[in-house]
Amino acid sequence: CTRHSRIFAFPPGQPMLRFLDTRGIGEVGYDAADDISFGESQAHVLLVTMRAMDVDQQVIIDVVSAARRSHPEWPLIVAQTSLHEGYTRQQSHLLPYPFDMSAPDATDALPLASDLLRCLREQRSQLAQLPGTGPVWFVPIDFTKPSDKMPPAAYGLDALGDALVRV
Repeated sequence: CTRHSRIFAFPPGQPMLRFLDTRGIGEVGYDAADDISFGESQAHVLLVTMRAMDVDQQVIIDVVSAARRSHPEWPLIVAQTSLHEGYTRQQSHLLPYPFDMSAPDATDALPLASDLLRCLREQRSQLAQLPGTGPVWFVPIDFTKPSDKMPPAAYGLDALGDALVRV
């Protein structure tokens, strides 16, 4: 839902991190070149979000590949979002958080809907082919509204924080 690119400082008073939030890469009518160039001049890590149930991520993969060719040492954190879209009706978030960020096949033994598992694996497989030597971590997350009745509302937030601390 981002309409204009913005930089977010975290924590606001004395930031340790700055995030460049852009419109959707590949969004109709949006040329990301200026935002990517600006971000690239200040970045040390790539944090990419991919909707978990969307396996058509080629536009994002192309942008990340270009960045990793220019900066092969940059770590990549892939936040695989909106997990609940792939749940069956009776399913809820797995607790405690079961995902291993560094293992490409870490989802194989989890009791998740087969379509969701297939999509998570496919995204991991596509990104395994990226150039570069920096580590690649996958962090499945699901940030919902309390009214969605999908507790916890910030599923995977601690894992995302851990990944950022690691890099």
